[in-house]
Amino acid sequence: MPVHFPKIHPKDFRPGISLFLLTGIILFSYFNLFGISVANSDKVTITTPVFSGEMILAHVLLLIIWGISFFTRKLWKSVYALYLLLALSPLLELTNFGMSFSIGWLSIDLIAFGFLILHLGFNPLIVKNLIKQISGPAESKNTLYPKTITKLEKRFETKTKAQLQYISTSTDFSPEAHVAAKKLLDIKIEE
Repeated sequence: MPVHFPKIHPKDFRPGISLFLLTGIILFSYFNLFGISVANSDKVTITTPVFSGEMILAHVLLLIIWGISFFTRKLWKSVYALYLLLALSPLLELTNFGMSFSIGWLSIDLIAFGFLILHLGFNPLIVKNLIKQISGPAESKNTLYPKTITKLEKRFETKTKAQLQYISTSTDFSPEAHVAAKKLLDIKIEE
């Protein structure tokens, strides 16, 4: 019995390109862990990098993100974006090399900034969902559809006052149904 594997397309890897590249750069930063000979005029010195606590924390968190990415398809994207936001600040140091841009007290790591832009470019839903979470819930709950209200008014015209009262107060019906029933009740009360 043949085993069928799902087709793998290059576009399947686009959401994780930033994660793959950052992992490669972090692994590259470990190549100097055992020391590289550096020629300095007449003498040869062995240099070893200094790993800070922020750098070790960044690498452990990256391993955790890799673990999350194997179990969930959507959550890891948001967690990785948060990780890159933290890496913009001095809280996390991704590599022992790199550049930062400083204005006054604000210092932005350019490697983390580049990876954040790359990640958000391939995963635009992260920004859309964030904007929706900040402003959307209050607006979406209060939005009523006028066309639906007029359709329901036509459907409810034959209902009695008691039925309209039930529709306007019951939680079994949509907000549009509540509004349509209340309008019809107001009209029937005036008559």
